[in-house]
Amino acid sequence: MFQGSQHFDNEYFTPFEPVGGVVNGTTNQDRTNFFERVPSNYLELALWMESDRMFHLLPALTQAKLDNQRDVVKNERRQRYENVPYGMAWVYLYQTLYPKGHPYHEPVIGSHADLSAATLSDVKAFFHEYYVPANAVVTVVGDFEPESAKALVKKYFGVEPGGKRADVPKAALPKLEHDLGVLDRALAGQPWLAVSSGSTPTKRAWICGAPPATRPPRITSASITRRTPRALPARCSTSRHRWTTRCRAWAAKRRPRPVTGARCRWRRARRSSTPWSRKHSPTLPR
Repeated sequence: MFQGSQHFDNEYFTPFEPVGGVVNGTTNQDRTNFFERVPSNYLELALWMESDRMFHLLPALTQAKLDNQRDVVKNERRQRYENVPYGMAWVYLYQTLYPKGHPYHEPVIGSHADLSAATLSDVKAFFHEYYVPANAVVTVVGDFEPESAKALVKKYFGVEPGGKRADVPKAALPKLEHDLGVLDRALAGQPWLAVSSGSTPTKRAWICGAPPATRPPRITSASITRRTPRALPARCSTSRHRWTTRCRAWAAKRRPRPVTGARCRWRRARRSSTPWSRKHSPTLPR
């Protein structure tokens, strides 16, 4: 999706970087989001790039590009889930809450086996079914003229066939009949607990990163007890100063001396009418 289309067969970021643009995409179980943040006078460039990616990406898609992006996604899975403490906890939680076959059972990023099994024909079939205007929403936010922006959207997205609206996957709402738990000692060395009730508030799924007690961990309210620190010694009334040896010694003894008895370099500097920088730097005007 970021390695070029038919009329711009290059890195997708290339035309946006010189103008200070930001380009990226996000995914979750329900949608994929591609966005560009550009100066207002480059709105047409962003719409043209998105249009060319939507309607003319497949002619520029090759097996080499697919293999490259496959490795990128695998490394992203390792970076965000497998090689970080507690990274797999949320994967386990969703797999515990939702049964196999449910759209939410597997993580959006997929597994290594699924990524390796995806072929070029699979990617093209998925693109033809889902990446069409009938399944997309174009959102323009910022400093622009509404009528001009609508005309640009119609110009770049209204000339091609809109395609067919994809069917929404249907899945039964899962219900937990009893508490479920997963214990993985490899999550991290310290205890960690994630709990979710899903659609059944009275039942829970828990993921534990350290061995629990003889039974699943009990969910209770936690109280925090704070230790009151010892009384701090009185200091000078000014906070912007460096204490001299005398100031530190006076504070250590904690004697109830008046505040005016504490001396510091910052106060002594203020007594002089001429700033220190002007007195000692001949390059500055007096």
